[in-house]
Amino acid sequence: MGKRDNRVAYINPIAAARARGPVQNSGPTIQDYLSRPRPTWEELKEQLEKKKKGSRALADFEDKMNEVCLHYALII
Repeated sequence: MGKRDNRVAYINPIAAARARGPVQNSGPTIQDYLSRPRPTWEELKEQLEKKKKGSRALADFEDKMNEVCLHYALII
């Protein structure tokens, strides 16, 4: 009786990946990212000014809270 052949085939993972071919990209490319539309300098300044002013809803809320606090202060 002869010995059993217990050798295992080794597959080089790099060679296997190359044999499959190039990887298909599913998302946007770097070129897509670099060529995206960007705001102009004037639009950017307007956005910054809007951020500095804050939101109107927050200002209304703060005014209402000040009225409520003042009302409670007069009651006490």
